[in-house]
Amino acid sequence: MEYYGYAGRILKVDLSTGSIKTEKLDMDMAKKFLGGQGVNTRLIFDLLKPKIDPLSPENVIIFGAGALCGTPAPAATKFSATTKFPESGIIGTAVGCGGFGPMLKWAGYDHIIVTGVSEKPVYLSIMDDNVELQDASDLWGKDILEATEALYKKYGNDSSVLCIGPAGEKLVRMSLALIDGIGHIGRGGLAAVMGSKKLKAMVVRGTKGIKIADVERFWKIFEFIVGRAFTDRNRLRWIKYGLHGVSEAWFEGGVVPVKNRRESPPAEEAIKNYGLKAFDEVLESYPWAGPSCITSDKLVMKVKKGELEGLQTLASTTNNPVIFFGLPFNLSFNQGVKCHDIFNRYGIDEINGSYIIEVLIELYEKGLVTEEQLKMKPKPDFETVVKAAEMIIKREGLWDVVADGLLALIRKIPEASKYVIHNKGMAFPFDARVCLGVEVFDMLTNPRGAQSFALVRTPSLAIPNIPIEMVKVLAATYQIPMGARRRIFKDGEWSTARFTPYVENNNTAFNCLGLCYRFFIGRLYNLSLIHISEPTRPLYISYAVFCL
Repeated sequence: MEYYGYAGRILKVDLSTGSIKTEKLDMDMAKKFLGGQGVNTRLIFDLLKPKIDPLSPENVIIFGAGALCGTPAPAATKFSATTKFPESGIIGTAVGCGGFGPMLKWAGYDHIIVTGVSEKPVYLSIMDDNVELQDASDLWGKDILEATEALYKKYGNDSSVLCIGPAGEKLVRMSLALIDGIGHIGRGGLAAVMGSKKLKAMVVRGTKGIKIADVERFWKIFEFIVGRAFTDRNRLRWIKYGLHGVSEAWFEGGVVPVKNRRESPPAEEAIKNYGLKAFDEVLESYPWAGPSCITSDKLVMKVKKGELEGLQTLASTTNNPVIFFGLPFNLSFNQGVKCHDIFNRYGIDEINGSYIIEVLIELYEKGLVTEEQLKMKPKPDFETVVKAAEMIIKREGLWDVVADGLLALIRKIPEASKYVIHNKGMAFPFDARVCLGVEVFDMLTNPRGAQSFALVRTPSLAIPNIPIEMVKVLAATYQIPMGARRRIFKDGEWSTARFTPYVENNNTAFNCLGLCYRFFIGRLYNLSLIHISEPTRPLYISYAVFCL
């Protein structure tokens, strides 16, 4: 059978027995669920038993490349991981970008099913048809960047690596993995699930490529999308600053909270200390992109001046050093970059990790935790953040509870519930009291917790007081039916709650197709590109051309 868009195989790995098998991808299932998150979810529905402990051998991880991964479709680099997450106890899908999804498709596989638990640390190597479980004893204990570099050295820089750090190895529930040392995947504890299975990493190199059904139409659509990308007046800003390019607008809108979500920092001061000019003064940056990425919004950042001069790190969300460290802990820009580097190397989620440190500072000030319990006097400064990250990894004393996340901390100290803002144990990066746009509303209602799948072309993070006429334009790009639009827009106002499901559905389709939906990419694809392949089932024309 000829496959177009799909590799046509699923890799099944049983860590308990060491068994590695392949099976054909069910194309009827693929056409119903597209790929990536969709097929992952369908597979885990059959494989995961109810009520299991997320860190038990019975948990399952389904990895999947989107249907467009491996083609030159612009920004088709998204890779999905579906499991039962330990931080929230919820089954869900995490996504990340980099080379792993395309490379897996080029090796001949659409999905990987991981079951069981290994007796010793291992990693999975996938070199086209040569798939093996390898001893990872020499990698266990290394941070993510060290382990990733070791695998690059062995398998070549043209391979792709998904790896966990010490946080995942120690089953820290707010741990995550990195793709190629830069792309976050698995907020909520994917790395802890991998650590519980003794799976340190996966490395893949593929050389087979992916067939396209209609090459001529493919390139026409490709040229159309790339042409739109090059008309973006902010394109050079995205390439130079990544997501930090929107930080000044966020400061002015007050959407970045500090002091345990009680305040927004003064915009003028935040821009002076952490804006684009401050970035240019202390950092050199070099764009980093995965296969087919046309924006290159991830960065290699190097401190060129002042404290920590010479420090170099990788950043997918390039404003994280400021939003989660600089502002809430009164750090210099350079110190924020260092904290970002530490959390990435350990594999600690910067959102929950930084927030739980904020909470501990307040609990200490309220007398609910002691210096003896914390082995420090916590305060909003650089030393506290660095030491707290180390203590989370060591899991000693109260820090063993902290490593299990916000819910565990509340169970240990019930009074802490008065001071913790979360959804299913996951902290909110933005404050709904300032800007209740669809992304924040999604974090409030998402079954997985405070994690949003509503971050493309959406009202209203970058523009907190977005004009209603602009919201109506966005509604049109989502092809929202007129009846639904009348319910969304009433009496000169618009309903965030009614708008949000359409954004979530759109972005779920992006996850299934393997498309990045950061707003400067998401704007390039829209539902007006539709091809009806069956009488009742609309598909993105790009998907139809590439795969059917």
